[in-house]
Amino acid sequence: MWWPPSRRSGGRLEELLPAGCQIRLVLTDPDSDAITVAADRYYVERSRDSASERVRHTLRLLSGLKSPAQGAISVRLSSHPLTTGIIAIDTGTITLASAIFAECYPYQARGDGPKFTLQPGEGHWFTHFTAEAERLWDTAQPYPLA
Repeated sequence: MWWPPSRRSGGRLEELLPAGCQIRLVLTDPDSDAITVAADRYYVERSRDSASERVRHTLRLLSGLKSPAQGAISVRLSSHPLTTGIIAIDTGTITLASAIFAECYPYQARGDGPKFTLQPGEGHWFTHFTAEAERLWDTAQPYPLA
């Protein structure tokens, strides 16, 4: 799972796909009430429409990356307000490369929220964030990339 790509991170996805990486993303549904919550979280005033457009722009970028000959990108949209961005690496089958990278989104505060990394040996919190990412995935609605 991964928070929406910028142009720079979109290029990183293009590097990962030919290597066969499977990428799953959960984004806030731009048509749900959760997008209003997301807009309200910013420290500067942001409208529901501008937050929705950011997600739609991300979906357009991702649609441009999708190619059957490459790895797979799967996207789901959540109607639940997302308060943490989670990148989960190889958490299905735990390996030495398995890791969780997380960022807590602050509420109306300047700057970034806390960011941290967890590995399997760190026990409870690694398991907690892995399970939370999977629950968000399981409850989000599939979004077909064109």
